[in-house]
Amino acid sequence: RQRQMCIRDRNGAGKSTTINCILGEVQKSGGEITLFGQAQAASEKENKDRIGVVFDENHFPDLFTPKELGQVMAGVYSHWDWAAYHAFLSRFSLREDQKIKDFSKGMKVKLAFAVALSHGAELLILDEATSSVDTRTEALVQAAMDRLTENRTSFVIAHRLSTVRNSDCIMVLEQGRIIERGSHQELIAQRGEYYQLY
Repeated sequence: RQRQMCIRDRNGAGKSTTINCILGEVQKSGGEITLFGQAQAASEKENKDRIGVVFDENHFPDLFTPKELGQVMAGVYSHWDWAAYHAFLSRFSLREDQKIKDFSKGMKVKLAFAVALSHGAELLILDEATSSVDTRTEALVQAAMDRLTENRTSFVIAHRLSTVRNSDCIMVLEQGRIIERGSHQELIAQRGEYYQLY
């Protein structure tokens, strides 16, 4: 079943560092990271194949089209699924031959979701994925995300409480440490930091 874990924190609490450690982009100073039942360093390439990522800013080459981007991604991911990618582009009303530089912010977010979901990812990491789009686009993407993330674990970093509210588990970070953990209802009942933010 779908399992969503979300982090809600103040700026500088460690959310970006957490993601970069998971992705192997920075070296951890201590502790252990376990992904898919094994130590993270055991198979970084295999792990990256199993992870889909959507950032607030997705730096796709502006002069590429979605079709050209798909050709690049087919070389990056071992299990790239062209049929799934075309289906997502169609579902999100994204033209395959349009330059990415001509996409709106919301369209770029949808393109990032199409890429993240087209290589069989078991874990989705969404880092402020809808934070800079308008409320209407956020609602559309959120509705699509609820359907598309079924049977996948989603690790969602967000400041907007509307984004994390329906998660199975919400973690509140402060200075790199988890200070609260639970569902929305449980954290509201605790009347702690999450309650104050809400």
